[in-house]
Amino acid sequence: MKRSLPWILLALSLLVNAGFLFGAWQAQQHAGRLMQQSAMKAEDAVTQLELNSVQRQSLEETRKALAAQRRAGQDDPERKKRRREVLEALLQPDYNRQKIRDLLAEDREGRMERWLDMNKEIHRFLQRLDSEQQQSFLARAMSQRGWIHALLFPQLSGADD
Repeated sequence: MKRSLPWILLALSLLVNAGFLFGAWQAQQHAGRLMQQSAMKAEDAVTQLELNSVQRQSLEETRKALAAQRRAGQDDPERKKRRREVLEALLQPDYNRQKIRDLLAEDREGRMERWLDMNKEIHRFLQRLDSEQQQSFLARAMSQRGWIHALLFPQLSGADD
């Protein structure tokens, strides 16, 4: 039994590793399908609005501006600094509610400013739509979960989003 134990453990280890690799591969495949579906939904959203070429160009400019603003928000050193300060405050022996509240309020202000800037870009795009397209936009945005996100917010990945 002592001689076979290492072989049994090796076989179990190989099975566990194979299962892990299969799971990782499945997750990668699923992520690829989701990204492809997201791209198809975005094109469906564009098609539903019946945009002309000028409006499509405006939409692409809006998408790029929104993606750049989202990236800037994610890469904001002040945001990262506040997050670290919150985490460090949580590690302190005494819970300092006011300090954490102040840090979170600063973060909330920054997010609100970014959303206001993003809404300005969206407003600019929507003003280029005729009234029928605006009504179609409103109806779909209110009734179809994820529609506005598919239309305006591309996946953040490479340099050219």
